[in-house]
Amino acid sequence: MRRKIVGVLFLLVIVFDSVTNATNPSEDVLRELHSKFAKYNKDLRPNIGEDPVTVGVSIYVLAVQDVSDTNMEFTLDIYFRQFWNDSRLSFEGNEAVDKIVFGSEKIEEIWKPDTFFVNEKSSSFAGPATDSDSFLRMGQAGNILMSKRMTVTAGCPMDFSRFPMDSHLCTLELESFAFSMADIHYVWQDGETSVQLSQDVSLPNFKLLGHRQRDLELVVMSGNYSRLMMDLQFVRTSGGSKYFVPAGLLVAFSWLSFFVDHQKTMARLSLGMAPLFSIIFLEMKAIEEISPISYSTAIDIYMGFSSFIVLVSILVTVVLNVMEKRKDGKKKEEKIKDGKNNLYEACEGQEDEVVKAEEGHVQGCRWWYWIDCGCLVILPVVFLVFNLAFWIIFGSGNEHVDNLIEL
Repeated sequence: MRRKIVGVLFLLVIVFDSVTNATNPSEDVLRELHSKFAKYNKDLRPNIGEDPVTVGVSIYVLAVQDVSDTNMEFTLDIYFRQFWNDSRLSFEGNEAVDKIVFGSEKIEEIWKPDTFFVNEKSSSFAGPATDSDSFLRMGQAGNILMSKRMTVTAGCPMDFSRFPMDSHLCTLELESFAFSMADIHYVWQDGETSVQLSQDVSLPNFKLLGHRQRDLELVVMSGNYSRLMMDLQFVRTSGGSKYFVPAGLLVAFSWLSFFVDHQKTMARLSLGMAPLFSIIFLEMKAIEEISPISYSTAIDIYMGFSSFIVLVSILVTVVLNVMEKRKDGKKKEEKIKDGKNNLYEACEGQEDEVVKAEEGHVQGCRWWYWIDCGCLVILPVVFLVFNLAFWIIFGSGNEHVDNLIEL
């Protein structure tokens, strides 16, 4: 009986010892990786001296913070992910653990691509990584994923010749700073779906039409470099309704001066000067929205022609006023000459003079009346033809971009 008890206790001790000495598979992997990290040289790329490292890239656009006309730049919030293989960090012998995720502290302990954004103005990519915005994931075969959330502001050359019906293709470009294609080759990780955009992307003045992804080999004196590019096409949503409609109404308002008697010069000038200054003010407000440029825009052409039409109505009023004054001057000269005649002759022809004066007044009314009527026909027709040509040229739609993936 005592032997049985001793045997049972011995078995219990063996089982307890085996349980306490058993290790978790993940702990085995960590122990293996820690031993590899101790011998790891992060200054050397994987497979140095052999084929270049293939770095896959994918981008998820969380938001478009801003598209700045004045600074010619755009700002994005993105998830930036890079994929590559480093066989020095593989742990293929541990099938129980498929992958291990580390925080930002491990990112600084391994080799990683020295990726930078070529046209960036500012970004959080080069800043210190934190656990809240980045992580590192290692697979069994040494497959590495480095993901980081960041805000990038990049330059975007803009053509404002069609403003305010303009569209812009803004590009985010990335490549390695030090490694040529002999060491690093960038590819889009998931093919045509490597760039994805959130459905919540919206802007007050622009609409995101779609995106496009490209890759190219950049040849410079220091070597050939692999470059990836993400294109985003933006179109202005404000359009020209807040400029063109008021300008057209102001032009039509200036034509009211032709319904006013030609002798009321100040009233007619007021109906022309007020629209002219208002159109100039509208153009100044429009120009403030974009960066200073040296060429004319669509709004400049429209406002310039509108100002010309209003100016014509003002010039017509001025010309009529000058002609009326010259006619009055001639009448005064004729009266002075007629004053040399005796009183008898003046009295004798009084009735005839009254008739002639009435006929002259009717003829005077006719000539300025026909000028005003001609302007009321010619100016609207000219302005209408201009509008048709203007909207055919500038309102024909957005600039076509090949291979654009529309939203």
